Amino acid sequence: MKQKLMACILSLLLPLTFLSSCAKNNGTDSSGRTVIRYTNWEVLPTQIELMRQIIAKFEKQNPDIKVKLEWGSKSDKIITELAGNSAADVFYWVNPVDLFNKDVLEDLTPYIEKYKVNLKNYYPTTVLEGSHKGRLMMFPLHFSSYCLAYNKDIFDKAGLPYPTDKWTWDDFYKTAKSLTRDNNGDGGRDWYGTTLPQKVIMLRMNGGTLINEKTLEPAIDTKETREFIDFDVKLYKECCPSPEEEETFGGKVGVNLFMTGKIATQIAPTFMLAQFSKISAFKWDVTAIPVPTGKQRKNFITTGGLCIPKQCKNKDAAFRFIQFYCGPEGQALLAQTKNCVPSLIEAAKTSFAVPPPDNIKYYLTAAENASMLQPQISAYKEIISQHFNKELQLVELGKKTPEQAIKDIVAGSRVILDTYKK
Repeated sequence: MKQKLMACILSLLLPLTFLSSCAKNNGTDSSGRTVIRYTNWEVLPTQIELMRQIIAKFEKQNPDIKVKLEWGSKSDKIITELAGNSAADVFYWVNPVDLFNKDVLEDLTPYIEKYKVNLKNYYPTTVLEGSHKGRLMMFPLHFSSYCLAYNKDIFDKAGLPYPTDKWTWDDFYKTAKSLTRDNNGDGGRDWYGTTLPQKVIMLRMNGGTLINEKTLEPAIDTKETREFIDFDVKLYKECCPSPEEEETFGGKVGVNLFMTGKIATQIAPTFMLAQFSKISAFKWDVTAIPVPTGKQRKNFITTGGLCIPKQCKNKDAAFRFIQFYCGPEGQALLAQTKNCVPSLIEAAKTSFAVPPPDNIKYYLTAAENASMLQPQISAYKEIISQHFNKELQLVELGKKTPEQAIKDIVAGSRVILDTYKK
């Protein structure tokens, strides 16, 4: 009796298993809808929920397509899937030059033409960052620009005027130093003027760079680099919490340091706004990032976008999803969490540019005439992570002189660039 019952169950399950297998292999579900996979790096619950909302709206307007969301997929996993011919149909990426070199991305230009997408409606630098040899390979989704966030309560208590868009590096340093204080006389600092800015943005603002883009030779050994290092070290030693002091912040690092209410200012890329919006314990605002003293303002952004791998079996459906996500409706939804600035100009100026903070407009101003923070040279990112940041951290800690660090950055850069040239 049991054997007959088991046989009956198996006879019912086998067709379902077969149908499920067919659906997986053919890219359709039981309703005949084309199934595409979308993978993103995000792990924050608010961002995951936002993606689900965008997908639900897309599916309602495109009933022939089903989107399977996969979140928390970091770049290493995506690279592995690309190599194993198992990549998602659409995936999120930043600084795609390494993928350009691997020749794994579908050219989106024919789809742009087919669906009559006007790229002039998007911030030019975001389109440029997603392009390779005149072809669009990554559709710009959003970008991160830079502003100076400041704790208005600290400035009020100190009786100091708020930062303005006229501030120079000298103004920034002097004010940050004056706001690094022991308020209760217990020997420990209660306020800190700032946190260390992202190093490469400050170097680029000062006119420095890591690589000569024409000769592909190291370009770090310059006056601009030395000026930046001097400024960086002063901030670190006199205005920022030490690693030991950071341990007293209850494990809070990065974006969360400002949220403790103990930091007077912080150079904040746009993605920090998603977290800053939760602040209720103190008043805060933003202004333009301070300019190197005696120099003209240089703006830089980093673009995140959506890609289709060449191996994708449902490219048209994948692009329709990208078109919606990066179109007016998707971008308006995307703007709500202020994780980054929508690449669609109209969405940025309307849906995103809504307080708080009061002066959020400066994140849009920073995108005007902006350049890419990292040039389209894959070795650039490698030099930053393997040499530039590490060597400057040793200078901050007093373990190397600036000259020693520059010499070692140049030597390490040459090794990477020699390999890159091959």
